[in-house]
Amino acid sequence: DILITGLNEPDGTHRFFMLARLDGLALASYSSDTREVKPLREWAAQAVGASYLRKKTQEFRQYSASFFLPVSPPGTHTLQLHVNCALDGDTPVRGQFHFAFDGQDFLILERDQSVWVPLAPGASNETHFWNAGHTWTLFAKEFLQEECVDTLRSLLRGGMEALGRQVPPGISVTYRDAPHGSATLSCHARGFYPRPIRVSWVRDGTEILPPMNASGILPHADGTYQIRQSLEIPSRWGHGYACRVNHSSLGEPVPLRSVPPRPACSKQGPALPGSAPRAAGGWAGSYPMNRSLSPQDLQAQPPLGKAWRVPRLSLPPGAGFCLRPGGHWSVALWG
Repeated sequence: DILITGLNEPDGTHRFFMLARLDGLALASYSSDTREVKPLREWAAQAVGASYLRKKTQEFRQYSASFFLPVSPPGTHTLQLHVNCALDGDTPVRGQFHFAFDGQDFLILERDQSVWVPLAPGASNETHFWNAGHTWTLFAKEFLQEECVDTLRSLLRGGMEALGRQVPPGISVTYRDAPHGSATLSCHARGFYPRPIRVSWVRDGTEILPPMNASGILPHADGTYQIRQSLEIPSRWGHGYACRVNHSSLGEPVPLRSVPPRPACSKQGPALPGSAPRAAGGWAGSYPMNRSLSPQDLQAQPPLGKAWRVPRLSLPPGAGFCLRPGGHWSVALWG
């Protein structure tokens, strides 16, 4: 596919950018600053040939001077064009010229259609103008029917080795405490190719609904990709969680980087100096507030002749103690 962006400034300055991709892999670029089509993959340059690159350089120099809407409100505006085509085997299956203006869909021409279709109220005038046999429309139809498909075939033949490579993702899972008594698990898959991937969470061996807070698949400069999936769970979880990654380089999807259940909490609690059990299962005792207690703290006695000069905490029903990492106890509430 081809991504084109035109930026029109109030002073009449026009800036123009193009990026050509194949299955998400960047192959060539052009800008109004360089005024040259620059191949980003040597195999792609060889597949299409030097004469084709020179031809496209001349075309984009012409486009960059006229890639804007003739009538638009004052100010800075952005016009974008997404051109794409696809093959199913060797059969063309789709293709389109899709314009957007200031980030909003504007109008579209599909490969199997003969006219432009407006996608915004302000696109009607342009649609009528282009549908009346405009040279740009004739070029767009011919490009979708012939040049785009022929170029795609050449790239697929020339890039068979590069496009067929399999790079497995590096995977890491982390968790951190979040506000309001919850915890956030994050699964980060990075450095993988090709682009298609599926990342999901498994709880006690069963896949759960996909989380909403995913980063989406993002590109790396080296042509690989990354994605992060996060899952918010109660901080007092008693389940085992794992991140499952399904990618063509890995074979069968396997749960990876399991997250162990949180340490169990005890409603019996530790024996605190001077403490006495409550009927509801909580404890009342004297110990420092607003800090965790180590096992040594819990076994210590007050200095001779002195008392514990700390506030007294009475735990409510449904409360108890949890042994946290590092051997420290803290208070927990059960819902």
